[in-house]
Amino acid sequence: MTVSAWLFFNEKGELVNFTSEDRYAASEDGTSSKLKWSTPLRDYKLINGYKLASYAEAIYTYPDGDFTYATFSLKNIRVNVK
Repeated sequence: MTVSAWLFFNEKGELVNFTSEDRYAASEDGTSSKLKWSTPLRDYKLINGYKLASYAEAIYTYPDGDFTYATFSLKNIRVNVK
């Protein structure tokens, strides 16, 4: 399977959006349709020594408007935990 995406960065080099045209959304009738999917990121902060986006959303773009189906708030992160 191959996935293609566009990555958008601001003038500070921070990733501010990730979009893809190859995501499927399930409908109530059991069918699925290919829609634009995006993950805007913002509120970059130093968290445990890493500069990270502390907020993100997951959005499907339907013909009649956007649907945000998830939001994320990063409070803490641990890396290389044994």
